[in-house]
Amino acid sequence: MGWITLLSLALCSLTPLANVIGKFTVIPATIGTADSIVVLGAGILNDGSLADESMRRFMQGVSLYKRGLAPLIVMLGPTRKNGPTKSEAETRAELAQQLGIPKEALLAVGTANNTHQEAVVTANLLKHRDVKKILLVTESIHLRRAKLSFEREGLEVLPVASDAYFDTATDAQDRIWLIFRIAEETAALTYYRVAGYI
Repeated sequence: MGWITLLSLALCSLTPLANVIGKFTVIPATIGTADSIVVLGAGILNDGSLADESMRRFMQGVSLYKRGLAPLIVMLGPTRKNGPTKSEAETRAELAQQLGIPKEALLAVGTANNTHQEAVVTANLLKHRDVKKILLVTESIHLRRAKLSFEREGLEVLPVASDAYFDTATDAQDRIWLIFRIAEETAALTYYRVAGYI
C-alpha cells in the first residue's frame, strides 16, 4: 500500500497526470450576455484584504461587467470570524466602486457561508429583480458544483472560471496541490448530491 501511495504521488507530481485529470473534471466557460454577474466568495484575510483566489474572482467579475455583459454584479463573501468587521462582499463592493463601477450596479451579500447558501440567498435576492440568467464566477475546479447548485435554485447559469490551474500547475508542488484539490472537490460534489443540494 505504501509503494502504491508513493508511486501515485510521484506520477501526480512529476508528470502532467494531475493536469490531465484536472482538464477532465472542469467544465468549459460559457461567456455571453446575462442579467447579472455573480462572484462567489473565496476568503478574506485578517487585515481585511482579499485572499488571492477572492481577488482573482473579483477581477474576473469586474472584467465581465466592463465588457458590458451584464448590468449588475452580486459580490458574495461572509465576514471572517475574529477578523475584520467588513465582510468579503462589502470589501469587494467598495473596491469595485473605486474601479468605476456605479453603486447601483452592485449588490453585496455577506450572509452565506458555503456554496449551497450562496445559491439559495442569491437566487432569492435575484428573483425579486426578475433576474433569470447569470454569469457565475468561481474557481475552475469548483465551477461544476457551483453551477449545479445555482441551477437547482432555478437560475440559468453561464459558468466562468477565475483561473486555469490545470494549465498553470507545472511544478511538483503545484501538481500535488491540484490533485488534492480535485479530490476535495470530488468529495464535496458527492456530498452535495447526497444532501440534495444539486
